[in-house]
This record gives sequence, structure tokens and C-alpha cells, in this order.
Amino acid sequence: MKEVASQVIAKEKAIRLNGCVLYFFCASAGEARRSIATIFAHTLLRQIVSFSSAGDQAITAAFLMSLLEGHIQRSLSGFKKDDTLDTTVKKILTVPDEDLHIALVKVIAIAKLEDLSLIIDGIGITVSRDVTFVRNVSLLVRRMMDARTTRFKALLTSPQDYELGRLLGHLPSIEFDQERKGCAPIIP
Repeated sequence: MKEVASQVIAKEKAIRLNGCVLYFFCASAGEARRSIATIFAHTLLRQIVSFSSAGDQAITAAFLMSLLEGHIQRSLSGFKKDDTLDTTVKKILTVPDEDLHIALVKVIAIAKLEDLSLIIDGIGITVSRDVTFVRNVSLLVRRMMDARTTRFKALLTSPQDYELGRLLGHLPSIEFDQERKGCAPIIP
């Protein structure tokens, strides 16, 4: 699957001059100490900044403002007037995973990308580690499909996992083994 995803990424990069291909390999998050959602959000944020003409400061500021809005909605407990700038930024970055995904949607909207493809390889391996991550990715894809601010495509690859289909909700999917088994009786 990783080879297929890599080929799709290469083709998308060659075809899209005014677009962006964001990609994340779940296996690369491995046994990191940070949550997979944090690694995912920061990886995509770096990629968005590199593709966008909106400017890295504007995108980074929008990302941080979105996270701060989440803190305000939950109340600003934990923030103190005499905190240093570093301490305040660390507190802003310490948010629930869903807030990271909401911030990504907002950043993508201001990045002014005509076409956007999101490729996440090996999402099924995260099911045992973080079910919430898979649900939040599903919500992120839904939000991007509904936003209509850019042409959006997503490719989520995984080894077969029946629980994964349930977690991704109503996103269109292709089950390779099911399709193959359906064709097997007609092939001599």
C-alpha cells in the first residue's frame, strides 16, 4: 500500500501546478511520545505553509488563533497573566485532538489552494493505538468535502480492517478483498 500511495503522490504532484498534495504516513508516527493527531496536524501544517501563497506567518497565526478560540470556548483556565510567551504558546498548542483538525480546516481555507489532495497511508494501523484519531480524520475529510472552498480529494489507505470502515462513517470506500472475492466465481 505504501508504494501505491507514493506513486499517487508523485502523479498528483506532477499534475497539479496550482494545487497541493498533503500526505501523511501513519507508520512514520510510530511510537512517538506525542499523540498521532499532533504529529499529523503539525506535518500537514508544514506542508500547507510550503504550498501556500498566503504566507507562512498568516497561516501560522490563523492556526494558533483557531486553537486559542477553542481554549476560549472551554474557558481560559490554566492561562496566567505573568506567563512567558513560550509558556503561553505551549498552553495554546495543548488542545484536544479535534481542535487541531478544526484549525487545519481553517488554515486550508485561508491558504488559497485551488486543488487539494489528502493522502493518509496506513490509517488502519492507528486503530489499535488511537480510535479517536481515525474518527477525527473522518470528520476532517467530511468538513473539507462540505467546505467547498477548494476542490478536495482524499485517499485513505489501510490493510483490511472491518472496524475501520465503521469508524470512517459514510465516507466512500473500496474494499479490495470484497471486490476480488466477488469476481473470483466468474473467473475459471
